[in-house]
Amino acid sequence: MNIDSKSIEIIVDEINFVLDKINPKTAPTENLYYFSAVPATINRVLNLKYDQNLLFAFMVIQSTFEALSGSVKNILENKLGVPGFVTPFHFKRLIALTEEFRDKLHGKKNFDATLKKFMVLSYSVTGNGHYLMERGILTP
Repeated sequence: MNIDSKSIEIIVDEINFVLDKINPKTAPTENLYYFSAVPATINRVLNLKYDQNLLFAFMVIQSTFEALSGSVKNILENKLGVPGFVTPFHFKRLIALTEEFRDKLHGKKNFDATLKKFMVLSYSVTGNGHYLMERGILTP
């Protein structure tokens, strides 16, 4: 990984701010509002110091944000007529994965395994992902 220290500092500082704001007991929309700063900050850094690892992180974390946001939107609009797939558990997991990503980035360690966990979390809020969670096959 060839991410410069200043870029890491910018991202880590923003993640720390976000983690201070997110709480599994808070409204999902508020949590997502703050979490949106994570992919946004990575994207801003990419504009200044392009790095393929950061691009990968941005794409996965942005996808996670979009998956959670879409599921919350469907719940709020009651579009699906089924129980929502986003629970406080998902936000606890989101916090844990964001901390893990921050720590690996700060330590200049490979974070690919953490990004895979973000993808599993994203999948868990889809219909099929929720089904696999209920069957005990998928563990975000």
